[in-house]
Amino acid sequence: MKKKRKTKFDLLGISEFEKISEEIFVEMSDHSKLRILHVSSEKESAYTILVIAGWASIPLGWNDFLLEARNNFEIFYLETREKKSSILQQDSINNIERMALDICETVEKLNLKQERLILLSSSFGTILTAHALSYNRIKPFHTILIGPIAKVEMPPLIGYLIKVLPIPILRLYKPFGKLWVKLFKSESEEQAAKYLRVLKEADEVKWKNIGKVIAQKEYWETYEKINQYPILIIDESKDKMHDTKVTRKINSLIKSSKYVDLHTNYFTHSADMAHFLLEFIKNPEIGQM
Repeated sequence: MKKKRKTKFDLLGISEFEKISEEIFVEMSDHSKLRILHVSSEKESAYTILVIAGWASIPLGWNDFLLEARNNFEIFYLETREKKSSILQQDSINNIERMALDICETVEKLNLKQERLILLSSSFGTILTAHALSYNRIKPFHTILIGPIAKVEMPPLIGYLIKVLPIPILRLYKPFGKLWVKLFKSESEEQAAKYLRVLKEADEVKWKNIGKVIAQKEYWETYEKINQYPILIIDESKDKMHDTKVTRKINSLIKSSKYVDLHTNYFTHSADMAHFLLEFIKNPEIGQM
């Protein structure tokens, strides 16, 4: 029998970053535990990056950026509550507010030096980061919002169905979700492969319990509450998963923000992004007001 040719849609495996990182489980105030991947920098005086990735995002998707960034930054990669690694209490209230509080508590429990701390978040992580900043509990040196959103993107009808259908029936919609990603939400085969691995490894119970709380909600007002912080908005104008109009509107809501368009999701997750970030720290005027 002829073997089926493997494509990048079949991309699986553990990232190199995961292999070299230290695994830490941090207990939050509600006694839930979240996994954090930590890599020290080769430079003692390095800035620290706390990465808050998108909905169910996996380290593999950030591998090239993380491996390059570790040359100049200490890195903590936070896996949020919807991810498979989280250990949640049965009585946990897993909403946006609680997940944002996790960011604050992570900074506090790990004793991160906030004057040298960079919060770097993407997609769903930008909503959580904006909420965390609005609590005024943490004051990072800088915040980077990549492809910020005001609501979580889901396939048509899923935002409603996730609230009313039991998990066994929701599983029947998984092939539709995969097709939606391939046809409408990926700029390349490689990006699609990363999203498809996310679907493959999804913890359906967590996705439903958290997704039904956040589905179809919009969070524009949160961005208006963080004008006191230095923020860089990074647009991915050629990326199908993120709407550049949304990114630009969010930029207009934050009076203290700067804006730059790096065009693609591929760039913002690449080694080149680590070089860009280092240059931005040296010269913050890279971003345009």
